Amino acid sequence: MIYIKTLEINSQIFDLNKIYEEGFLKGSGWNNLYSFFKYEPKDIKFSNDLERLVYIYQIYSFVSLELTLFISTHPNDKEAINTLNNINRNLSIIKDKLEENNIVFTHFSTDSINYFNMKTPWSGN
Repeated sequence: MIYIKTLEINSQIFDLNKIYEEGFLKGSGWNNLYSFFKYEPKDIKFSNDLERLVYIYQIYSFVSLELTLFISTHPNDKEAINTLNNINRNLSIIKDKLEENNIVFTHFSTDSINYFNMKTPWSGN
């Protein structure tokens, strides 16, 4: 008999890495997932402030997606919802600043600013 340990998603506790960049660089925003992964981020060098802003956009988009997925299985977790709302507010500010510099992400986006207001495909409405 082979036993495979699986992750029970609905029992995951809200343990978000508060250092968003660290979670982004290791590929998991959660302290309690991928704990075996021993990755040490190196210093990232930017040529200018615009590159830094795009990088920050990537981090916040990543955390927004992580939280959206978590809330999909934990819809009553107020701390997660409040954190997501704060992340999305900051993400909106970052997007506005990028647009001021003529950088617009038009093809796709990983943030969840409008996710919870979207009509689901199976709703029939």
